[in-house]
Formats: sequence, structure tokens, C-alpha cells
Amino acid sequence: MSTRLGSLVRKTAFIGSVEMLTVVITAVSGLLIVTVLPKEDYAFYTVIVPCMTLALGIPDMGLGHCAMPFVGL
Repeated sequence: MSTRLGSLVRKTAFIGSVEMLTVVITAVSGLLIVTVLPKEDYAFYTVIVPCMTLALGIPDMGLGHCAMPFVGL
């Protein structure tokens, strides 16, 4: 039982560390985007990223069949 618990703790620590690394990379890239891009490009980025997130999230929610009549498929 102790081996099983140790394995679970190691797996949880690994997943947590990967998740934390992803959050840090996202935060650093967000700060770089804000400071490096000109205003016009940042405005474009601000509009496009939520649109892409929504477009990629629709199939994940199972709403693809609901959207097909609107796009003509």
C-alpha cells in the first residue's frame, strides 16, 4: 500500500510541475506580447485569440452539429 501511495504522489507531483511550467510559460509569453507588439498588432491579437479559443472550444463542447447549419455544411 505504501508503494501505491508513493506512486500516486510521484504522478501527482509530475503533473502539477508540468501544469505549473505551462502557466509560467503562458504568463511570460503574455507579458512579452504586451511589451513587444505595437498597439495595432496587439489589438489584432486581442481580438483573434478569443475568437480562436471559441472556435476551437465549440467542437470540444459537442456543439459542432449545432453550428453546421450556420456555416452551410
